Amino acid sequence: MRIAVFIKSTTFHKGFGGFETQNQSLCEGLAKRGHEIIVFTPKKELESLGFAASEVRYVFIPCKFGSFRSLYSGNKNSWENQAYQYFIREHQDKHFDLVIGQSSWALPIIKHKKELGIKVISISHGTKMGEYQTELSSVGSLKDLLRCIADIPHILRAFFQTQREFIHGSDHIVAVSNFVKKAVIDETYVWDQKITVINNGVDSSRISVSKKKEKDPLEKVGLVYVGRIIRAKGLFKLIKALESIKESNFLMSVVGEGQDKNDLEKYVNQRDMGDRVNFLGLLKHEDVLEVLEKSDVFVLPTMRMEGFPMTIVEAMFEGLPIIASDIGGNSDAIENNETGFLVKAGDVTELSDKIRLLIKDPQKRHLMGENSRRKAQNEFTIDRMLDKYESVFEDLLK
Repeated sequence: MRIAVFIKSTTFHKGFGGFETQNQSLCEGLAKRGHEIIVFTPKKELESLGFAASEVRYVFIPCKFGSFRSLYSGNKNSWENQAYQYFIREHQDKHFDLVIGQSSWALPIIKHKKELGIKVISISHGTKMGEYQTELSSVGSLKDLLRCIADIPHILRAFFQTQREFIHGSDHIVAVSNFVKKAVIDETYVWDQKITVINNGVDSSRISVSKKKEKDPLEKVGLVYVGRIIRAKGLFKLIKALESIKESNFLMSVVGEGQDKNDLEKYVNQRDMGDRVNFLGLLKHEDVLEVLEKSDVFVLPTMRMEGFPMTIVEAMFEGLPIIASDIGGNSDAIENNETGFLVKAGDVTELSDKIRLLIKDPQKRHLMGENSRRKAQNEFTIDRMLDKYESVFEDLLK
């Protein structure tokens, strides 16, 4: 198949996260299976107008857009107009069989899909109300609060217009978790049958599959967090939880960057935890995997509505037990008391209790880690994800 993919940014752009990583895995996986994949995305800060990488071709589109994207829709240089024009040139050259939209970014094609005679599948990683709850949970200052208030008109427009346009305008929706599916139905009243849940998959060939070595009792237990350093990820709560078990033998590694990193570092130093918390910064993917391989427990204390975090799945493949907030799509990956623990979001006491338990009990740590790896290998491989996507494609194009 010849497939066009529309997304707001890629792993070649600054500040990419799980959203872009999932898209890269999907596109490269489909390309390896013989599909022709062309990704359309805003140019932003990039110099090039396009190139090919890992059998996927990228088209970087110069355009104007902002938080209030709809205000730019009448401008000839808007994302809506430019994306459509770039697509038409490629489509006239050689017709696409299918369009995939990451979230609402295929709307320029959805609005013309009948005249183009093309099917559109959109992938939902979350909902607008979920995003706004995340923004509210990140409030740490008056400036943050004012920004949230200023965003209300945009959120309402997105909730009542943009989100419903792409959900109802697409021919089919893929939700990355059962939580996301339920949230989409609750917010848009779309039919249940129009949504298929496909969890994100990981290319396990890039990940170490060696079993964890037994640790020396005097060696520190390695705790690790990977992701953006923002208040909504619950990292300040995590430091507070670690402070309460300071007598335990652990070292916490924090991988990533974000707007609240400086404040978090100050928070750590104020509590005399500098020797227990190691900030590793933003690392290359292979270096992240190496950190996970050397760690013992993965912690995600998030307070945001996560769709289906890729970092959890990668940690599971590395044989780590997971301690994460019972929020969003985390429960699709974690079996409570089997592959790790699901804790109430923001509950410092429960978080510290579960961390302490796994620090003190190496046998439980090992058992949960092996359960975690087994579940990942059975359910969250890239091939399993691609099989499900191709099945949706075939059903839609029959």
